[in-house]
Amino acid sequence: MIIVNFFGFLDGDYGTAARAIYKTLSAAGLYTRILPTTGLDEDRNLLFVASAQPQDFKMLRTPLYLYGKPVDIDTLFVERKTKGLTDATVLTDDKPILDVIVRKTTDNFRRWFDNEYIDRFRENGVPIFK
Repeated sequence: MIIVNFFGFLDGDYGTAARAIYKTLSAAGLYTRILPTTGLDEDRNLLFVASAQPQDFKMLRTPLYLYGKPVDIDTLFVERKTKGLTDATVLTDDKPILDVIVRKTTDNFRRWFDNEYIDRFRENGVPIFK
């Protein structure tokens, strides 16, 4: 099993790279599912769970809780509920474009991080240099 932790955007321009990862794993013949962490796109992660055989998540070693309540993990995967996952490019060794297509997303994340944390650091006396 391979699990890829990636930015939380799946739709629109910011989700281009995530859709490419999904399509690449699927094109490699792997059964691929997408498990988002909780929260808004800009502050969540996507976990791409890929394996040679379909995985049965009914028998987890530890029960899964979401907001203090038990939850069936299969209800949290989103790839079957999301349209437009097939519009992406398959990433290949002769076309290594992930760094290019993820640029808009990383720039957005850096802006979000700056807005979310830099002021908190400064307020708590942590020196931040520009």
